[in-house]
Formats: sequence, structure tokens, C-alpha cells
Amino acid sequence: IGAIFGNMGEKVSLGFVEETEKQVVKHIDRHLDKISPKDRDTINILKTMREDEDTHAKQAEENGSEELKKPTKKIMEYTAKIMTSSSTYI
Repeated sequence: IGAIFGNMGEKVSLGFVEETEKQVVKHIDRHLDKISPKDRDTINILKTMREDEDTHAKQAEENGSEELKKPTKKIMEYTAKIMTSSSTYI
């Protein structure tokens, strides 16, 4: 998917980066909700990852990203769900 958006111009490509990072932040948030509060190491790692992803999204926006259309965002969400679900079995 990224290769396709990479050929659609800088603003659209940055929009893809921004949306990807926002979706990753949501995914990390879901994991943080499931982690035992006693597992401080994992929580700290996930929080650092979340900060990095959020920073990438903000940088893409600051550099002129174009917001993707809703259907495109949904396709990205479904693709991510397929990847995360199937990774359980790999």
C-alpha cells in the first residue's frame, strides 16, 4: 500500500504516513490497556514506541500531509487487522 501512495505525490505520501502512525498509536493504546500494571518494562517500551509513532504523525502533518479519504483509511484499518490477526498464527 505504501508503494502506491509513494507514487501519488508528496502530500498524499505524507498523508499515508500520518494515517499509518495514527493507527499504530491506536493499536499500541489497545495493548497498553491489556498489559498488567506490574509489567513496567513492557509498559515503558510501549509508551516509548507510542511517543515515536505520534511524533512521526505530527511531523508528517507539519510537512504538509494531505488527509486521506475515509474509504482509504478504512482499507488501511482492514489491512492492518488482517496483518495483526494473521501474525498470531505465524
